[in-house]
Amino acid sequence: MIKILLCDDDQESAAVLESLLKKRGLQVIRPGQFLQLEILLDQARPDLLLLDMCLPDVSAGSVIEHARSRGIPVLAFSGMSSWRQEALDAGCIAFLEKPFSVRQVLEFVDRHVKAS
Repeated sequence: MIKILLCDDDQESAAVLESLLKKRGLQVIRPGQFLQLEILLDQARPDLLLLDMCLPDVSAGSVIEHARSRGIPVLAFSGMSSWRQEALDAGCIAFLEKPFSVRQVLEFVDRHVKAS
């Protein structure tokens, strides 16, 4: 089963996305805290990381680099387009600017699932 680590501090958006991903038969992990994302990446070993670039107390660039060093593809997103270049420089394979459609995320996940 494909395992996705979903990190977004907008709980309502995360809940909607989690529900849709689960309907596709995917396992979704949503951390309650974001401070130790790198440890969670090592422990949970997700197949994909969906990451908000603006999480409190987190260096998103560092988390992306950590995930990529373990072969975990990252889709980063933010309400601020200025985060795009940092996300891409850190190694994410895609960036979405909020508000994005759930369809865009599902297409990314589908592409990755088929490539796995």
